[in-house]
Amino acid sequence: MLGFTSLLFMSNPKNEPASALGRDGSLKSIHSTLQAFTMIALIAGLYLAREVLAPLAMSFLLAFLLIPLVKRLERRLRRVGAVIVTMLGIAALILGGGWLITSQAIDLAQQLPQYQPKLSAKIQSMKPADSSKFDAVVKTLDDLNREMTGGASQEKATRVELVEANSGLLGKVSLVLGPLTGPFGTAGLVVLLTTFILMGVEDLQARLFRLVGRGRISSTSKALDDASHRVRKYLLMQFIVNFTYGLVLALGLWLLGIPNALLWGGLACVLRFIPYIGPWIAAAFPIILSLAISPSWGLPLKVLSLFIVIELLSNNVMEPLLYGSSTGVSSFALIVAAVFWTWLWGPIGLVLATPLTVVLVVMGRHVPQLAFLDVMLSEEEALGPVDGIYLRLLRSGDQGEAEMVDDYLEEFSEIPLFDEILIPILGRVQADYDDGAITGDERRAIHQALGNILEQADFRESPQESSQQDSMVVWCLPARSERDVLAGRFAAKALELDGFFTRISASRAENQTLLKLLEEGRDLPDIILVSSMHESGLKQARALIGRIKAIVPSQTVVLGCWGQERGNLPTAAEIEESGIEAVLPSVAEAVAFCEGYSASIPGDFKLPGMPEHEAERLEAIHRLGLPPAEPDPLLDGEMEALAKSLDMPIAFFSLVDASRQLLLGASGLPDSLDESRVTPRSHSLCGHVVADNETYVIGDTQKNRRFSGNPLLREHGLRFYAGAPVDAPNGQPIGSRCVMDHQPRRLNPSQKQKLEKAAQELSEKLAAAAGKNEVAGRGGIALTRSGSRPAF
Repeated sequence: MLGFTSLLFMSNPKNEPASALGRDGSLKSIHSTLQAFTMIALIAGLYLAREVLAPLAMSFLLAFLLIPLVKRLERRLRRVGAVIVTMLGIAALILGGGWLITSQAIDLAQQLPQYQPKLSAKIQSMKPADSSKFDAVVKTLDDLNREMTGGASQEKATRVELVEANSGLLGKVSLVLGPLTGPFGTAGLVVLLTTFILMGVEDLQARLFRLVGRGRISSTSKALDDASHRVRKYLLMQFIVNFTYGLVLALGLWLLGIPNALLWGGLACVLRFIPYIGPWIAAAFPIILSLAISPSWGLPLKVLSLFIVIELLSNNVMEPLLYGSSTGVSSFALIVAAVFWTWLWGPIGLVLATPLTVVLVVMGRHVPQLAFLDVMLSEEEALGPVDGIYLRLLRSGDQGEAEMVDDYLEEFSEIPLFDEILIPILGRVQADYDDGAITGDERRAIHQALGNILEQADFRESPQESSQQDSMVVWCLPARSERDVLAGRFAAKALELDGFFTRISASRAENQTLLKLLEEGRDLPDIILVSSMHESGLKQARALIGRIKAIVPSQTVVLGCWGQERGNLPTAAEIEESGIEAVLPSVAEAVAFCEGYSASIPGDFKLPGMPEHEAERLEAIHRLGLPPAEPDPLLDGEMEALAKSLDMPIAFFSLVDASRQLLLGASGLPDSLDESRVTPRSHSLCGHVVADNETYVIGDTQKNRRFSGNPLLREHGLRFYAGAPVDAPNGQPIGSRCVMDHQPRRLNPSQKQKLEKAAQELSEKLAAAAGKNEVAGRGGIALTRSGSRPAF
């Protein structure tokens, strides 16, 4: 360390202060070099110590899997007894499975000689009929090889003497047991380590906390719990999948007539723990056996198809269903990890690749210094929505930003899109322009692309078709720049989706046009929203607000300071001095303010007009004998069916006479209305339907100037109304068939058509019933017949 420090000082013998840029660059270079050497040393250590580290890693993974079982048994037994019972149970399962597979293997070995003739015949049949050309190629290659190596004359005979070593009993035993000592020794070591880990799991955790979690016990505990949960769930789900895989495979092979099907199912269950290649190694044995026992190619093809079908179902149905997001590792990272750990630790590394990679991802998620592991290996998106959309906006012609916005809207609403995605992108574009990272042309192109998103994105429909005549109106005026215009458009779009009518100024020049409308007193808005994206634009915003207040002092004005820090917002004294009602740092707060404003103002209350032929209309009602003496339950049932078909909570058939609205059939009415079934005609929305003889759809009555002050709607909290006129036989409108809701809604074209059709059907039933009564000589029409049946 002293020598390394000396080298650093030798580069600057006078000990003069280096420039900040040079010093930072040198430190970064040294830091990167040290990281590279550390990584190389770590990989070398993992490789050289694989004989110890591989069994140790396998032991810890088995302990993760068995800890819940040990803790359950510990309630009845002590820790030692619980561990012993668990390990004996595991040993019994392994020995039982091994005995079963061994017995199947011995039985297969006894049957193999009788399959040899068929297999030899099939191999002979696969040889080409004329192999002379292939033999000539092989002979030519052999001749060329001899020429290149100096020919046969250069070859020297070497005397080889065979010496039989270890000819005694001990030698023969070692010859048999030698190849087995490695795997069995490793397995025994794993069992022993697993037992001791289970015995002292709490002590090991405490030592781990003291080693790496001092001062960070909470984060270390979360990381350990997360890793153990993910690894345990992965191993358990893999065992379930592999066991099911082997069981189904054994059953399928048995049905196909493959001998020793249980052996191949058990082998597949075990080999499938080796990712990617394990299932196909297991498939090779039954396929070869099917070639030996079948005179044709039909059975081998069936066996191969069985493996393919089971593998596809397992990979695409069972594993996604059971694993879910248990690993948290991307598919590409799993493949790379399998290659890396196999190269490092061999077959054991291939088995451990996924669990070890899961642990690395969890470490990267909880340890800041290892965050690169989470970025490289995790299945989460590498870039967040803001970075991802901004990246596509920077790449002109990519056109992927609209799809990303639509994907975002499938999960979230529009307001988070504006506040958390688009407005931050606007701020980042300006910051990059100020830093010289992008040019003015690139900034304009991105602004245009952001504007196109508003036109192309799959936004939900507004609860009503906005018109300035009926809706509450919000003007959006930019304070200064193009980004102020875009941010104002985002806010205006959110307000439109909420049912407000908006008018957007596209420039400061257009601001002058709107100010002239204010001076003339024409089409005044309910609210003026001044849009400002940066604190540097607040001066222009204050000037614009001052001009508005000078023209109309009573005008409601709010300031949208989009994406700005709370500390940069105008103070309470500045807000009071400017005369604005509120400062809104987000689109969500702008929508909330306008919502509150529309709910707090008294609102207008327009009385329904009188139809041109009111006397004829009332006479038609009288001839029909309406209203009935008692409510009709079957008509109530029809209204309930209409409400369900349109997905509405309230539906009714209203009759509008000279001074009242009578609800003849209804479903879902508020209790007080359901009890009285009568309202004043002056308060009824159906009175407007009758007066104009046309369908009314009001998406949000609270934002509609004609109905926001209606006392009946406010009393019962009704926000949506749609009604279609019902006509008498002489064509005069006598009422409406309508639906209502307590929430703002929008009636799509098919729903509107269904409502109008229901009203028309009711009109036709009235006409048919009136014709029958005229033929019978009756002067009126009753809604019920025999006390319960409707007359139409």
